[in-house]
Amino acid sequence: MYFNTLQVSLNTRNENVKPYALQITQGILDILFLVFEFKIATSQHISRFLNKKDQDKYIYFKMRKMWEVGLLESFKVYPGSTYGMPVYYIVSKKGLKLLKQHKKYDERRIKTYPKAKPLLDWSPFFQDAQVVEVASMEAKNNSNNLKITFSKELTLTDDFRREHYLFTPSYIANYSVVTKTIPIYTEYERTLGSKNAILQKVEWYRRYKNQNTGEESLLRFIFQNEKMEEAFWMLMVLESTHSPNTIKIATTNTVLLDTPDQFLEPIYATEHSFKLKREWRLIGKIEERHKLFPFL
Repeated sequence: MYFNTLQVSLNTRNENVKPYALQITQGILDILFLVFEFKIATSQHISRFLNKKDQDKYIYFKMRKMWEVGLLESFKVYPGSTYGMPVYYIVSKKGLKLLKQHKKYDERRIKTYPKAKPLLDWSPFFQDAQVVEVASMEAKNNSNNLKITFSKELTLTDDFRREHYLFTPSYIANYSVVTKTIPIYTEYERTLGSKNAILQKVEWYRRYKNQNTGEESLLRFIFQNEKMEEAFWMLMVLESTHSPNTIKIATTNTVLLDTPDQFLEPIYATEHSFKLKREWRLIGKIEERHKLFPFL
């Protein structure tokens, strides 16, 4: 699909129209928090994250009013035609100031929130748009028995942050059941990248896990297809010094994620799912898939 992200610009407000008097409620802050976490989002994405009572049109109205009063900036993306143009939102300077006042984030995160121009560049926009789409689909699995919350920032010591300043997941999905909460550190991979980059990423998570030894957690990679998954596991088997006992890893791919409920189905591969075979060369296949957790 073609997007005109090289030509987009932020929508301008009509200065002759008096903005709506918007009361800053927890619902408004929740929307602001989610847009901040994922950098960009549409009203449809936000409606998936929030309670079912918050219907799409209601969230659209809220976000439109937040844009009118200057808490959000917006821009349109054209998927090849002018029909059905999605409106994306980002947090404005005024919105960042409000987040700072409510002390939701530390000063460093507020200052490092990307400016509009880098967000609208093709590569980061496409990555962020796919990440928020996948995460918002996963959010629809919230129920009375399963609570899923989202964030992107890891709790790092100063020494760890200095050493791994680029270490941040695509998003964290926290699965809560009864009194147990399990963070799922999710890496959304559009390309497999270099072998060294993947190995280094797994090593960073291993070190992070060692820093948080009492935490039950999972590292999840979401690839574009099964071929990329199998290449990842081949790399883990043949070249990684990673031990499965240090951090649990699960993989899946977007071909298996057509609907939200598939996140809870047996679509995940682990180190036990992958088997090496020798034909005219050494190959590997994912032979079985499992649910993310037995309790799902």
